[in-house]
Amino acid sequence: MSTVAAATAIPTTSAASSAAAGLGKGLGKDDFLKLLVAQLQNQDPLDPSDPTEFTAQLAQYSSLEQQFTTNEYLAKMATPDANMERVSALGMIGHGVVVEKSSFTLGSDPVGLGFKLDQAASNVNLMVKNSSGEYVGLVPVGAQDAGSRFFTWDGKGLNGETLPPGDYTLEVSAMNGDEAVVATPRLKGWVTGVDLNGQGSVLVTSVGDVPMLDVKRVDL
Repeated sequence: MSTVAAATAIPTTSAASSAAAGLGKGLGKDDFLKLLVAQLQNQDPLDPSDPTEFTAQLAQYSSLEQQFTTNEYLAKMATPDANMERVSALGMIGHGVVVEKSSFTLGSDPVGLGFKLDQAASNVNLMVKNSSGEYVGLVPVGAQDAGSRFFTWDGKGLNGETLPPGDYTLEVSAMNGDEAVVATPRLKGWVTGVDLNGQGSVLVTSVGDVPMLDVKRVDL
């Protein structure tokens, strides 16, 4: 009797070690099935597995297999969407885009500075800060109706000097009398290229790199 017990204990320990190693890497459906078969092969003949417990393990395996199948199906569905996004991004080259962001890159060309107002404002100012947080540019545009507006900024500073190329930030101050009006900064630039990285398509524009999700409008 003791000989039988010793013989069954050795493969059972080996199977447990293999299962533990599989858990370290993440248990897949094949590992789960191997573990189930090893359990059947190495069970004690004098004390076989409970049929109810075995049925529950089979149900777990079936559920695990369905989950893997679902994940594979979803991954296949995501691939065409990613390809369509890349095609759409490439089709934007040479077109103007409106993006909802405040940071931009100033080059040698004028920049389209804009905003979206939730309601009409009696006085609106577009203020530009440099990378050090200093206010270096101002575009007063006066009273504006609700909606989106854009104004061309020639890159000139407060004293009329041409500002150096670099990174800048747009701030919009909108007032209706003494009441502040919600104003969302927007920029307008031209798409010159596309960066097809692993995190999604990024447009290379005249105002800097812009994720596709930030694009609010495309101008032909």
